[in-house]
Amino acid sequence: MRNVTKYLSMLMVILSILVFASQTKAQTTLMTQNWNTASGTTPPAGWAIDQLGYGSWTSFITSGGYPTCTPYEGSTMVGFNSWNASTGYQNRLYMTTPINTLGYTNITVDFAEFMQTVFTPGDGPYVEWSTNGTVWTVAGGLVYNYAAVQGWQIKSQVLPAGAASATLYIALRFYSNYGYDVYTDLYHITGLQTGNLTGTVRNCYNNALIVGAQVTCGGITGVTNAAGVYTLNAINTGSQIITATMAGFLQYNAPVTVIGNTTTTVNFCMNPIPGILSGVVTNAATGNPVIGAYVTFGGAGTYSTGANIPAGTPAGYYKLSVYPGATGTVQCTKPGWANFSQAGITVTPPATTPQNIALNENAAPASTPFTAVLNAGQTSVALNWGMPKDDMVLLYDDGIQDNFVIWATGGGSNMNAMRFTPISYPCVVKGFYVNIGQATNYTAGQNAFSPVQMAIYSEVGGLPGAQLSAPTTVTPAAYGWTKANFDAAVTIPSGNFFIVMIQLGSSVASPGLGVDTTVQQLRSYSKVGSTPWIPGPGNYMLRAVVNGSGGPLMLGGTTGGEITASAVPGLTYQYSDRGLCLATRYGF
Repeated sequence: MRNVTKYLSMLMVILSILVFASQTKAQTTLMTQNWNTASGTTPPAGWAIDQLGYGSWTSFITSGGYPTCTPYEGSTMVGFNSWNASTGYQNRLYMTTPINTLGYTNITVDFAEFMQTVFTPGDGPYVEWSTNGTVWTVAGGLVYNYAAVQGWQIKSQVLPAGAASATLYIALRFYSNYGYDVYTDLYHITGLQTGNLTGTVRNCYNNALIVGAQVTCGGITGVTNAAGVYTLNAINTGSQIITATMAGFLQYNAPVTVIGNTTTTVNFCMNPIPGILSGVVTNAATGNPVIGAYVTFGGAGTYSTGANIPAGTPAGYYKLSVYPGATGTVQCTKPGWANFSQAGITVTPPATTPQNIALNENAAPASTPFTAVLNAGQTSVALNWGMPKDDMVLLYDDGIQDNFVIWATGGGSNMNAMRFTPISYPCVVKGFYVNIGQATNYTAGQNAFSPVQMAIYSEVGGLPGAQLSAPTTVTPAAYGWTKANFDAAVTIPSGNFFIVMIQLGSSVASPGLGVDTTVQQLRSYSKVGSTPWIPGPGNYMLRAVVNGSGGPLMLGGTTGGEITASAVPGLTYQYSDRGLCLATRYGF
């Protein structure tokens, strides 16, 4: 005889009730099953019933009586007759045809269950899963069919990570508490599609591999191996943030798009926390600032800049980021000046180490021919020689990169050019400096350390004209400035000349070009394929290394010191009366 307590209507909290996970992202439906093609005890194709030794208590019905119920969807639902089945009786309704859930996380089973309001303990199913269709694992507690309000409710159960399988089967194992019948309908399996990320992590400063960096994306974490490679699997698809941390480096954060069932390669670099070496480069004889001097320490290099570049700094200022910290030698070079070297300098990240530099000018010899002519009265000798000649650097940028350009395609037809005006003639063009920008200018997969060609062009109508030299191929080995000589020097007898950067590869296999936009010099030009040359954005960071005479005696007879912008409007440069050392910043 039935226990009367089955009919008590009372509200109670069942502590063991299944807790269902809330879904915060859109799930992909991997399987949908209704029961409209089933009849009696015959399930639809791909499903079976295991009576588990308790007899047949599961069938496919069009209506129910305990309680009264009609299907949630369509014409047929699953009924488990716990009204008549004794306590503990069970049947399993299970899949016989698996689905592939690889590449998904948060795999979830949901179904509609009809809630009754009389029998408080309730009857119901356990959600089970299997990867072979034989061994079944319970995913959660019994899903009771009791609620305060009668009617259909959607129940869901998240499966563990092991349910991501090429062969996933699910089942509902119905359990009788000898109460009201259990009615279920419209089953789904859903999941969040996942993808994988892999890539190489490098040091932005020197391109060295970083081993042991912790990389995280979408809650999945990995560590770079001995080759600097990380691999993150089963990340939820869509827009994510990839983060990397490593002692001694600034944290890296960047948006990424994870593609389902795909391994996406995302290479990136991390900026080390540097020490700073900074100071002012001056003329040892006069104390005047020296602009354009190249300062190096531990393999890193930078140039001294003009006043207030960066803002608030004196002329001749340099600032060099050093990583890792070390004790070494500061060196400073500049055409026309004696090399400077100071050993025993210690730079410790993240501290700033001050180091001012005083340079001595080189005494360039007088140019030939030298003649000595005795006068007719044999009372004196007339001595004649040409102006001293020396190397000099012609430049129109302020040394600080403000922008960056790179062509989408290469092939030798896309070019960037900078116009130069010699101090005097003839002028021999020997070499060049080119600034390829910083690591942050390149996205994942771009190889800045690829070949590029440099050539010397004449000027025709203010634009690059005839090519004067065969292209010289150079492959930068570091970000920032690269210095090299042309394969053959070119003599400029008069007028202006151009140095042209010729892009060989596409944007993923070529260096780009840094741009200074502080004071537009109107000397930069670009050319796309066969189209005409057009003005470029700002001052391309190209510099010319030339040899020739020049300096103050050719610009008003000043015999020493520094010609300032007030002496020659629009011009600021440093010189030696034994040969020009630097013609810079504001053009001629």
